[in-house]
Amino acid sequence: MIFQQHIRAVPRITPNDWVLSIDGYVERPLTLQLATMLQRPHITRPSVLICSAHSAENPMLAEAEWGGVPFQAIVDYVQPQAEFVNFHSSDGYATSLPLAALQDALLAVTLNGQPLPPEHGYPVRLIVPGRAGYKQPKWIQNIVFAREPVSGFWERHGASADGAAPPAVTLDAITPQRVRVGESVRLAGHVYIPHAHQMSALSIRVGQSSHSNVPLEARPSGLYRWQTTWFAQVPGLYPVQLRMLEADYAEVLVDVRYPQAVIQVSA
Repeated sequence: MIFQQHIRAVPRITPNDWVLSIDGYVERPLTLQLATMLQRPHITRPSVLICSAHSAENPMLAEAEWGGVPFQAIVDYVQPQAEFVNFHSSDGYATSLPLAALQDALLAVTLNGQPLPPEHGYPVRLIVPGRAGYKQPKWIQNIVFAREPVSGFWERHGASADGAAPPAVTLDAITPQRVRVGESVRLAGHVYIPHAHQMSALSIRVGQSSHSNVPLEARPSGLYRWQTTWFAQVPGLYPVQLRMLEADYAEVLVDVRYPQAVIQVSA
């Protein structure tokens, strides 16, 4: 499941009433209907979607396969004055990114091989690896190449104008959560490392034990899968803690305790 987050009602858009306009500092403005967008050369790309409000209590992190038109395919006629790209959506939402930050961006029309659902931005949304969800607007209707960025809803409420995605860890499974002494517990989850960071290690701590590193399985999107096995030795209650360390162990990027994810060990 991919989390959903929007500040207004989901607009109901039909193929016949949707038009994408591209203007501002461009040699010639473009108006594209959905049929035209769907006929353009497409690519698919795995990418991670993360909300800046992601937390252990409210995990909002997901990996998906997005398909659509590379953003660079529509910038052939951009004038040198353009430094920012302002995106305006059908629901009134707006946000902005520097043009240089959109090298790997995608104007997505499919999600995991299917047309975008309305809740995820049908007919077109922006996908930008390494940016938080509020910088990947849905229901895009107008793209403006500009000298200055537009001040978006979340930016006006204190969110970073850069929108860099935060590193994150998740604890997705504790199987089983109740065991007897001598039995084993499988723990598993994900780690997300945006391009701006490098990770040296992920470690886990169960109860009052020492931190121990866990192996990671890399994925092209920047999302890693991790899993490990813990053996119950003494009766008690054992909370779980995960810690992500920056390259060369110089900094703790993420340190998350899961008080609600307690392993119960009985004699």
